[in-house]
Amino acid sequence: MYRSKGLKKIVTILIVVITLILILWPFFYIFVSSFKPLKEIMARAKFFPKNLTIRNYRTLIIARTPVRNFPRILYNTLVVSSLTAALSIVVSCISAYGISRNRRLKRGMVSRLMLFIYVFRQSYF
Repeated sequence: MYRSKGLKKIVTILIVVITLILILWPFFYIFVSSFKPLKEIMARAKFFPKNLTIRNYRTLIIARTPVRNFPRILYNTLVVSSLTAALSIVVSCISAYGISRNRRLKRGMVSRLMLFIYVFRQSYF
């Protein structure tokens, strides 16, 4: 009995580690590739860069063209996501207050429908 619990724990840890490696590998590869010069990326060179460079990051932050203005794009993203989150919280709080104050809605179809919605993942349009 003791041996099977230990074996089960080892197998579980092994599965978790393999899953983490499979999930994190693309992020690690992108991070390492970001330090490669463009020539090395296009040439499909070795995994680790021969010449480490931060030129890609300098180009990303410094280059300002109408198409490539990273600080402005990042600012716009933060503003839109913050306003969306704030609006979602306000609407959710108002709805939750209304449902909690109405006894028929709490016991009835609305609460069942909300529970049913939470069972399935959201689809994005």
